[in-house]
Amino acid sequence: MWKTKSILFIVLVNLVCLLTASESITYYVDPSSVENKKDCGADITTACPSISFAVQSFLNNGSFDSSCLLTIELVAGDYYPSNTTYDESQPIPLFGLNVVIQPYKNQQVVISGENLIGDGPFFSYDDQNNGNRPTSSLLIKDIAFDQFKLPIINADVPSPLNIAFENVQITDSASMTAYPNQLFVLFSSTENQTTLSFTDCVFEGNANILLSNGGYVTFTTCQIKTNIGTSPFLSFSYYYEELPNTLVFNNCSIEKNSGSSHGIVYSMGGKVGFKNSLVKKNSAYATLVFYNANVDITGTSFYENTGTSNGAILVQNSTLNLNDCVFSQNSGKVGASIYSTSNLNITNTSFNENYANQGMAIYQTTNSGQDQRIVNIESSSFVSMYDSSTFSNQNMFYFSNAMVLLKDSSINIGTSRVSNGFVMIDCSSSSIKYVDTNVTSFNNYPPMSCSSCTVSNSNQESANIECPSSSSSTPNSNSTDDSSHSENHNSSQSNENHSGSQNNNNNDSNSNDNHHDSNENHHPSTKRSTFILESVLIPMGCVLVISSVFYIIIIHRRRNRGYQPIN
Repeated sequence: MWKTKSILFIVLVNLVCLLTASESITYYVDPSSVENKKDCGADITTACPSISFAVQSFLNNGSFDSSCLLTIELVAGDYYPSNTTYDESQPIPLFGLNVVIQPYKNQQVVISGENLIGDGPFFSYDDQNNGNRPTSSLLIKDIAFDQFKLPIINADVPSPLNIAFENVQITDSASMTAYPNQLFVLFSSTENQTTLSFTDCVFEGNANILLSNGGYVTFTTCQIKTNIGTSPFLSFSYYYEELPNTLVFNNCSIEKNSGSSHGIVYSMGGKVGFKNSLVKKNSAYATLVFYNANVDITGTSFYENTGTSNGAILVQNSTLNLNDCVFSQNSGKVGASIYSTSNLNITNTSFNENYANQGMAIYQTTNSGQDQRIVNIESSSFVSMYDSSTFSNQNMFYFSNAMVLLKDSSINIGTSRVSNGFVMIDCSSSSIKYVDTNVTSFNNYPPMSCSSCTVSNSNQESANIECPSSSSSTPNSNSTDDSSHSENHNSSQSNENHSGSQNNNNNDSNSNDNHHDSNENHHPSTKRSTFILESVLIPMGCVLVISSVFYIIIIHRRRNRGYQPIN
């Protein structure tokens, strides 16, 4: 009788998949269930005890069409509590399947990883089809993941893979596995790019969330807060230049996160986008770090971010486009808002009360051997009106080896506490063109200090801004040489290895930015002074010294002759 029911069940499953193609077959999971038969989960009364059992039950029931959508509904309860420790050395296999996992009748479901053991991951994509390339998809909705100690997903397959999370909370989780030790790990192939999307999700109190190599990853309306790690979000293009990595944050808040090595978001290669997002009170080497990438940031605000080296953004060998953004109260040793060795396009963006030793707004330079960079700034404002006792604040801008356009913009410095040698713009080996740009100083700080710079000024309303004649070929003598100028910005500080097959030593060029030249200027007046010193002053001095010596000797002898001891 049992065999007959099993055969009928298998036939029914296969017929439904084959005949309905894209329609869904539903399996049920109840953590309190004791049903462990191979055909569990077909209805709520025979629900499987775990997601793994449900998937295996589906797979054990004969051949199926890959277009058949498997929906797994979870009954509320304790998933993987301490009395049912689940060995994740055998992860849930999803390769070649199209799966939706969601609560049963909108119940609240929390999957705890506290007692999961093994190397993981929780969901596995392992190519076991000997070269077949079926499309795989996974949608997880309205579920919480808490205290995971192993990766939630590790996908390294050369086939189409689409993964989506909607209204999912991921909290207090940190993968304890060997590298890669992120919660979500993606590696794409040359043929197919893996897509991973998070919509209306919350990431809170986690460590090392994402490692994406060649993937297309998006975060939409997500809250990302109080996460930690060397870099909570890593995005690379390790293997294939023709398959660039893409990382997008849309309408997200990134707050109070910390990175011990790189940035909160660290992207090397590919494309990065931020749109209508908030980046606030984060701390790291720099909050966002981009290397060899194309970066577009629109409608995004950066508030109170602090960096051990740079402030809000460190961008190297890249192109950074900023439009309609705000930078306020960010701080770092060099480049409070932006440290750049890249081309910059900044439009309709405001920089308010940002503080650094050098480059309160922008520190623009190049690495050794790089071509001159292009910096276009239009319709933007730069303001500093208040004190900062932490940083010396030597300049609002530092430009080295750059071609700069400042158009329809304003630069204002108030009664801020700055260094004695403060200048608005410190220029070295660059060309700067001002077009309708106002530079205002309430304390009459000099607008510019120049070393081998050219200035073109077509301002119509404000006074001309130009290099001082006394410093047109010499550096600002009052500016101190900050040690951070020659820091090595190794944008790929983590030499990661992926499963023994990947060894990445991506050390980018050192940013040796010692911009204050020590070359002296020798003028004709110097030679005349030397002649006078040697021909006149030195001989006269010698005569005076000899005369003084003879005079002292004569006086001394006269006194000795008249000296009578007292008896």
